[in-house]
Amino acid sequence: MNALYSGAMTQYMPTEILGKVSPGEVPDIQSIAPDAEIGYMLEIDLEAPVHLHDYFADYPLAPEKQIVPEEWLSLYNERLVHDKEVGGGKYTTGEKLVQTLYPKKNYVVHYRALQLYMKLGMKVTKIHGALKFRQSPWMKDYIEENIHKRKIAKANGDEFGVMYYKLKNNAVFGKQMENPRYGDKARLLYTDTDSLIMWIETENIYKDRAERPDIFDLNYSGDLFLMKDETKGNPISESACLKPKMYSVLPAGHNSKTSETEADYEKELEEKEFRKSQGIKYWAKKHGIQKAKGVKKCVVKREL
Repeated sequence: MNALYSGAMTQYMPTEILGKVSPGEVPDIQSIAPDAEIGYMLEIDLEAPVHLHDYFADYPLAPEKQIVPEEWLSLYNERLVHDKEVGGGKYTTGEKLVQTLYPKKNYVVHYRALQLYMKLGMKVTKIHGALKFRQSPWMKDYIEENIHKRKIAKANGDEFGVMYYKLKNNAVFGKQMENPRYGDKARLLYTDTDSLIMWIETENIYKDRAERPDIFDLNYSGDLFLMKDETKGNPISESACLKPKMYSVLPAGHNSKTSETEADYEKELEEKEFRKSQGIKYWAKKHGIQKAKGVKKCVVKREL
């Protein structure tokens, strides 16, 4: 297949999410043009009719990620396991992208792929809903310009140009396929020179952290340039961050209403009430330390 990635990026692709669509509002899929202004990503139940199983046997449609049970192994794979050529003689598995003839439940698919599946004989048994989006061939000019320049480079024997213009297209495709771990489920609440306080929505942040010993100090060893967990495994239930070096964190299991400092920080955030308190300022002058009393804005009033 020539220029598979580049070709895909010349097609109509989403530019704006317009919202969810209920099953009753989903239009006739086969009637939507490839270059329609509005496209759909659908969640459906899908199956291949039994009489077409032989037809699809070599290349089943609608691949999906799932765990492969041991009973699915072919005789050849069973022998590999038995002879300890893989897995040390023990079958282990994880999620794999597989093609099967089993019915698909809650399958998420682009409308153009679904049009092909239906044309080849697959049946939609249920529509759960859809996501509607505006679309256009917004990368077409960029992709085709690089393809044109690559042809010129190839004709001139310019090996660097051939690789460069290919990379300009393929790298963009790769970046679009990246799946950030948290995406919009992570927000930065506070940062200073060497610290971050973040809100992250995930099933188990400590399990996620354990997968990256290259960036996290899991053993609190103090190794250079690793990030450590200041709360040592105790989640933060509340945080009030006002400015650099002025924040409060409340560990899980503590009540902000019984914590004077946390309550003060929350009040400052909610009411934006400035308070003043007397303090002592230190500075250096002619190799000596000077000090003087002064009044500064603060959160918690403490008389000296």
